[in-house]
Amino acid sequence: MFKDEADFEKVVGRLNIDTEPNPAHRENLRRQMLSVFNQAEQESATRIIVFRTLRNLIMKSPITKIAAAAVIIIAVLIGLNIVGTSTPAFAEIVKPFLTARTASFKMTMEVEGVPTQTFDCLYAEPVRMRQTNHEQGAIVISDFQQGKIVTLMPAQNKAMIVELENMPEDQSNFNLFSEIRKHIQEAQQTQDESVQFLGEKKINGLTVIGYHVQKPAVDITVWADPQTKLPVEMTNTSGPTTYTMTDIVFDVELDESLFNLEIPDGYTVHTMQVDASEPT
Repeated sequence: MFKDEADFEKVVGRLNIDTEPNPAHRENLRRQMLSVFNQAEQESATRIIVFRTLRNLIMKSPITKIAAAAVIIIAVLIGLNIVGTSTPAFAEIVKPFLTARTASFKMTMEVEGVPTQTFDCLYAEPVRMRQTNHEQGAIVISDFQQGKIVTLMPAQNKAMIVELENMPEDQSNFNLFSEIRKHIQEAQQTQDESVQFLGEKKINGLTVIGYHVQKPAVDITVWADPQTKLPVEMTNTSGPTTYTMTDIVFDVELDESLFNLEIPDGYTVHTMQVDASEPT
């Protein structure tokens, strides 16, 4: 780009850099550079190499320190755009689970010794869900604030109503989405070694990054698009059962009628009461 250092110094000279000693300017520049290098320590190895190379070049250069500082700041800004964005943190990719009012997703349920079941699921705050079973065609609508679960079997015109008595204040364990939200919140609050970065893999051709949360009674793995920072797949293992969520969309518009607990006309209804205070 430059034939010799003299040409380079001419270009730097046109920047009208004030070369007079200025303690305030020097301190401000020092803070900026420290901030940049601190950020680099938390990012990918590629970016760290870029910063170290730039630093070594500046240390060896005979041009003035102030001019060097101006050049490295420009190089850092360009480098940030060249090497791309940093790996999203766990908190960033799970944030939608904590803030979404509604969600839609597909769920696969695997239980030892039982055929795999798949569902189309809808979630709405505070603790409502609608699940449509692909294999059986059954529709399960639950509203734990009302303490009721309705199962509709359209092919047989049958329905079952489960009335939950003595519901505990914490109803998250009765709702898959709410249960995952609770576990994520706990992981966020403790910020301990239970959250582990899994690196990259491909899901349907898309490169994703993953995190694993493991604690007593908690085993969650989430894979997310590093560009959008949105979850692509979430797996929750509880005892012999593993739930896998895919096609996750947050804050979708859902008609309230989808969570209607009334039984359609012409259905044969069976009702049962369950004590929700007892573990099941």
